[in-house]
Amino acid sequence: MSTGVHLQLRADEGNVEIRLGPTWYFEEQNFIVQKGDKITLTGSRVEVDNQPAVIAAAVTKADVTLKLRDQEGIPVWSNWGACP
Repeated sequence: MSTGVHLQLRADEGNVEIRLGPTWYFEEQNFIVQKGDKITLTGSRVEVDNQPAVIAAAVTKADVTLKLRDQEGIPVWSNWGACP
C-alpha cells in the first residue's frame, strides 16, 4: 500500500477528513497541495470509522483541476501500469 494524500477541513459540524488519493499519483501529476492553499473539491460525503469524510472526485488549485475518480467513483489511477 502506498501513502495517501488526506486533508482536514474545519466545518461547522467539526473536522472532516478529505481523502484525495495516493501520494505517488499526486507526485506523478506534479500536483502539490499545501497548508493554506485555496482549493475547490468535488466528491462524495461518506463516513469512515463513524466520522464524516469526503472521498474527492476532483481537486482544483488555481486554474488546474486534477481528476481523481470517474462518475462511478472508480479511481483514475486504478488501471495505471496495466497491460493493454
